[in-house]
Amino acid sequence: MSKTKEIKDPAPADCSDQELQAHEAALNAELAVLREQIQVLSTQCLERSKVLEAVSEEQTRRRLASSLQPDWPYLLEETGATNKARYDAANKAVEKLARIDPYTGLRTSGYLPSTSQRGLQVCLIRGLPELTALTVAALHEVLPYLKPIQPEKPHERTEPYKYLSVFESTLSEHGKYWLAVNEELALFELRISRYGRESVVHKAVSLENLLQYVETHHPYESKDE
Repeated sequence: MSKTKEIKDPAPADCSDQELQAHEAALNAELAVLREQIQVLSTQCLERSKVLEAVSEEQTRRRLASSLQPDWPYLLEETGATNKARYDAANKAVEKLARIDPYTGLRTSGYLPSTSQRGLQVCLIRGLPELTALTVAALHEVLPYLKPIQPEKPHERTEPYKYLSVFESTLSEHGKYWLAVNEELALFELRISRYGRESVVHKAVSLENLLQYVETHHPYESKDE
């Protein structure tokens, strides 16, 4: 890789026409060498990144293989550098908990920057209470590992809550439905966010009661449809 020769930059206003032309030519030559170096370094970075990714995925596979039960804190963690092996393992672990039909029950959905964790989403079917029951049981297993969100806006309530999105039949046409859950404070609410504001749609006395309400009033589809 060529090395650049250090050039002392004169003040352009103090240069003659010939000096400016010479300096321009020297700068173009210097930039050509720098661009060559950038290209070489860029290729090296890409190659080393691929090696690092392979190492990270192998570490993930070994960690997951050593655990008989899902390592939920590790599976739910999302730092922006999560490798595919961990991503796929998280999806598979969640799907095993509550899944009757494809994409229904409990599933992963994006991530929450406020907690640096994978997002979880419920998708229920009206007239299929066994799916709702499976989802409730699944949430009882996973909820202890979800980090609570601390409200920051003055108009929001002060209780921390765990966030679960809801995939329902309107596809968020009238607003985004989601669940706010805090089992220690007996907080079980269905909320909706629209136009930058949130409001409570329904308050329940338990997680089971809350999901039963979602199944009845905000399902993805009905069993008979």
